[in-house]
Amino acid sequence: MNKVQKIRELEVRLDAIYDKLTNVDFIDSKRLSGEIGFYIFDYPPEAEKRVQEEIKSIISKLDKNKYSYHHIDLFDILVEMLKKEEILEDAFEMQKKEGNEALKDALQGTLSQEYVASFIAEKLDFSKSEFVIITGVGSCWPLIRGHNILNALHAPLSKIPVLMFYPGDYTGLDLHPFGVIESSNYYRAFEFIPHEKKNRKGRST
Repeated sequence: MNKVQKIRELEVRLDAIYDKLTNVDFIDSKRLSGEIGFYIFDYPPEAEKRVQEEIKSIISKLDKNKYSYHHIDLFDILVEMLKKEEILEDAFEMQKKEGNEALKDALQGTLSQEYVASFIAEKLDFSKSEFVIITGVGSCWPLIRGHNILNALHAPLSKIPVLMFYPGDYTGLDLHPFGVIESSNYYRAFEFIPHEKKNRKGRST
């Protein structure tokens, strides 16, 4: 698939999000054969700006039509947690001087995925939410990783459909951040809006 085709395909997939998100089958988690209703919308990281524009438009429509939902921006959660621990400025300085991996190692305890999930669960009341939207995955990588946070959120969000926007590739079996980083981040979720076609490994062609 060439660049023009990829852009066209992304636009088609973006256009389909709102209708599916507000469909009763999604909200009621129907037709899932008992599986947890966690969904992933993957997209090329270079299209981040376009995807963020569409997310803003979707949220505006949801608010206008008075849907009950939560939008979790993981970057906002990350900043709030570091502020709570009074280490936000120190984290910024370490990231500048030593890089992401050093910062990740230093914050392993503070930002364990279980603690992030419990922080989110305590902060937000999901009792009346019809669904949850998660964004900001790329901004938090590698401090918070998509597959880890979804696993950690199983308990508090097991009965609520969740849609995560993911900058990278989701093969249907594992997540590849930014589409260029090889990883073994196995996670079983549903593709929210599938690609037009897949190659043998499950990636877009």
